[in-house]
Amino acid sequence: MTKVDKHCKETFERDREESQAFPATTIWEFQPGNGTRYELIYTSRLRQGRSMISFMRYAAGGICMVFNSDGFLHYTYMMEKMHDIRIADAAAVLEFLQLMGHGVGMPEEDAYERMEDISGPNRVYPTLVTE
Repeated sequence: MTKVDKHCKETFERDREESQAFPATTIWEFQPGNGTRYELIYTSRLRQGRSMISFMRYAAGGICMVFNSDGFLHYTYMMEKMHDIRIADAAAVLEFLQLMGHGVGMPEEDAYERMEDISGPNRVYPTLVTE
């Protein structure tokens, strides 16, 4: 498994554009800067204008959701469909989807720490993980 520079916005932009130009299922490692790490499996375009996100909560399994690619995804809808996902985790997954170009509705600011409020070396862009 190879990983690119986790701290590089330019690398993230290139990987994001490549994954959207050649729609396939890709594995991303996302560290929003609050000491957590999320392994996410993302497909930008399925049939009928849909996308898929899977939050790999456990080493070999997780929870996934299929949604309209051009729609608006609200955190309450995500929490309902991705059973037992916590508000902070839903916010992190939505921040990732926002970076991927999807419209999202975030929780109230006092419910979690937003990625934009984190600066310095702790702010890490998603890294495309390849084998």
